[in-house]
Formats: sequence, C-alpha cells, structure tokens
Amino acid sequence: MIKLLMLSSLMMMVALPIRAANTKSPMVGLRRAFWQVLLYNVFYWVAVVYLYFIVYLKRDPTDLLNSSVHQ
Repeated sequence: MIKLLMLSSLMMMVALPIRAANTKSPMVGLRRAFWQVLLYNVFYWVAVVYLYFIVYLKRDPTDLLNSSVHQ
C-alpha cells in the first residue's frame, strides 16, 4: 500500500506538469498545472482519508481525532 501511495505521488509531481507543458502559452500551462495539481491533491486526500479508512480499515476517520482536544 505504501508503494502505491509513493508511486501516485511521484506521478503527480512528474506527469501532471509535463502534460501542462505541452501548451503554447506559458501562462495557460502554469494555470493548467496549478489546477491539475490542486484537483489531484483533493482527490488524493479523499481517497486516503475516506476510502482507505472506511473500506480498507473499516474505521471512521474521526476515530483518529483526540476527543479531549476536539470538544
């Protein structure tokens, strides 16, 4: 599982900017790279926090929060 997380992070750091670099305008490429990385990070967060904990571990992610701090 850790290897899969590392490979997906590597893919984000390399493949998404390369895809955005194929545009003719540098500003369009920068904007495209920014939005692709932002969306990737949002989907990555959802996948790791919710899918991993709910599907794989069969636990609620809020179980990780310390109850004394968040009351």
